[in-house]
Amino acid sequence: MSELVFFTSNRAKLAHFKYIGTRLGVTISGFREKTFYGSYHEPRLDDREALLRESYESALNQWKKKFGADDFGHFFLEDTSVRVDALSTDDVDVPGVHVKFWMRDMNFETLNALILKAGGNRSATVRSDIVLHIPERVRHAMGIGDSFVWFHGETKGRVVTSETPIKPNLLYPWLDNRTFNRWFVPEGFGVPISCLAISDANSVDFRYRAFKQAIDFLSNAGIVNQAKKHASLQLPLSLIPKAPSVFLLCGYSCAGKTRLAQWLRDTQGYIHLEASDFMYQAFWRRHGIWTGIKIGDFAASALSQDPTIVPKAIAKEVEEKHYSNVVVSGFRSPEEVLELQKLLTPERDVQVIFLDASQSIRLERAIARGRDDVTAGSFVHRDEQENDMGLGEIPHLPSCLSITNDESLDILFGRFSTHCGHLLELQPNEANPTRERELEDLILLSLLSENKVSGYTTREIAELVNLRFGQSKSKNNVSRYFQQDFHAYYEAHAENNKIRYKLSNTGVSRALYLTRAKSVVFSRKSPRKALKAAPGLF
Repeated sequence: MSELVFFTSNRAKLAHFKYIGTRLGVTISGFREKTFYGSYHEPRLDDREALLRESYESALNQWKKKFGADDFGHFFLEDTSVRVDALSTDDVDVPGVHVKFWMRDMNFETLNALILKAGGNRSATVRSDIVLHIPERVRHAMGIGDSFVWFHGETKGRVVTSETPIKPNLLYPWLDNRTFNRWFVPEGFGVPISCLAISDANSVDFRYRAFKQAIDFLSNAGIVNQAKKHASLQLPLSLIPKAPSVFLLCGYSCAGKTRLAQWLRDTQGYIHLEASDFMYQAFWRRHGIWTGIKIGDFAASALSQDPTIVPKAIAKEVEEKHYSNVVVSGFRSPEEVLELQKLLTPERDVQVIFLDASQSIRLERAIARGRDDVTAGSFVHRDEQENDMGLGEIPHLPSCLSITNDESLDILFGRFSTHCGHLLELQPNEANPTRERELEDLILLSLLSENKVSGYTTREIAELVNLRFGQSKSKNNVSRYFQQDFHAYYEAHAENNKIRYKLSNTGVSRALYLTRAKSVVFSRKSPRKALKAAPGLF
């Protein structure tokens, strides 16, 4: 077992534990990713043990609704509490387990005045308590009497003497400007934990300290298998002999990346994975679709702080779907390129291709496509942004092949075939999808048959599925699918209290892959309209 399910409705906390799981070599999934019944009742109690036990019982009821009583799965929940020594007694921590509610009405001026009035002791401790569910049969085998095991970790420090303006951390949202983290300075540091570099924040992470005890417990019991390297490295053995190279297409806007990827998709049967689709997925998982944060700001933050996010997601997609023929487009930094090569080596090579065209030619193409109300000034600014991300350094990588695309698409395809035709000769049979006509497949295939630029609501998607496949899927089925997780297969646009979805470039490619697979059977034919390339996402 290498997956644990986390009960939480807090998006930032889920992102934190997914990150911690990566550090410890285990996969963390939110319970809402498993089922719509993803919340539990958290009582307002002063007693920590009583609060955790009642929370656990509520979560267990939801777990049984999904998996029944005889399951072998493991889940956990977590509670963060705070003790400010000047305001606490030997028996009572303040704000204690009520810190989430306490913070809603607290400001720094009030807190500082309370501390000074109480004598000025600024010492504080932040604590994480984790309740880990052990299935009944496993519990009996281990000789554990209770149905859960309890772990806690803590970090000592002090309350700041003056408040520091803190910007939201786009990549690591748990280092935020809303929780007690903004006022808490860990021992050994001079600034709040929310201001620390991620490596320093990791060294004083109270949640990590608690969760590592839980993982050590499961590991010592032989229950959990911690990955020795990222799961994306573990490609199926069937792909090892003469696996086709993964084509990685890079270049500035309108250099031809998407067009070349679509040509490989349509003529050679390649699966096309667009980097920006996976960047959006990472963005939505941390901040949601309704956020006011801009995707461009998040992408810049991701590339500067952790450029491995998208390569890891793409490598995982290749592994889980058992894709043989893959083309990836849209990387913007050398670090992303090198990370994908590291993840896929030695099972297969990554052929990096930089498509080059003059800025004036690319601007003409952008204007002709009517993309994003482009102007000469905005186009130059976009190039500058991509240069800041490191795009201009990719052609200098020793593994990179540059191809000029300053003429027609036919000439581009010919040049590609001349340079890379020998790599197209390695064509093992593509594996069929392991699932057959699950809801996700039905949604992808239904959206493939339509091409409404504005996208579809979940109600409209349910109608498409039912019409095309003779199903009886309700709007609730489709809504739950989109609410349980964010997917790289779709573009999502929030407007007038509604979210509308349409296929991304990655989604189009996945849907076409499904149509080629023998396991997919159509119950009703419908005319397939020409699909336009999905616009640049950021």
